[in-house]
Amino acid sequence: MSIFIFSDTHLTTKFNQRKFDKLADLIKKSNQVIINGDFWEGLVINFDQFLNSRWKELFPLLKEKKAIYIYGNHDDDYFSDDRVFQFCDKAVKEYYLETPKQKYFFTHGQHFLFPKQPLDYKLTPSPIKEEFFHFVQLLIFTIFGPFAYPKKFNDMTIEQRKQLTSMENILICGHTHRPEHRKSLNFIDLGAFNYGYANYMWINNEGNFELKSEKY
Repeated sequence: MSIFIFSDTHLTTKFNQRKFDKLADLIKKSNQVIINGDFWEGLVINFDQFLNSRWKELFPLLKEKKAIYIYGNHDDDYFSDDRVFQFCDKAVKEYYLETPKQKYFFTHGQHFLFPKQPLDYKLTPSPIKEEFFHFVQLLIFTIFGPFAYPKKFNDMTIEQRKQLTSMENILICGHTHRPEHRKSLNFIDLGAFNYGYANYMWINNEGNFELKSEKY
């Protein structure tokens, strides 16, 4: 068993061959895939546009690996429909995984990480605003790399952490686009798989994990 976990690809109708090749290669090397939110950019395109984009070439690969799809805030379930099962076997808000060595709890993180959104808050599509936002992020990541954003994006207290899931579980999030492993909280932010950087995670057959950050 080898599980490939990533988040925050924010796929649109714009196609990036290098990004596609990196994703496809990692998917093919895995036995299973977990997508931890913001797979596609629902504030820029609609679900039909995504399903008909060139990114659909990833769908058979993801189905072969019985992908678990965790909704984020930019691809929340109200943006899509049952056609999500074209690229996954399960679509959920959170996912629990128990391995021989570790227990993992996956969720995107928008309700407790920066920028924090209330549980009942729904984003409204704003293509021009989001395109500008992603352009600015591309500049930031190009100049400063994947650790450009301050650590405060992932701040949480022990008390807040305990409210989310048991401390024995490793909490795996995305959302902030800043990769980080805080051992004291048993917390990992995967970071974005975007803007020229592949930030992702492997879980091996014993349940141990490895975090990776590479250019593509």
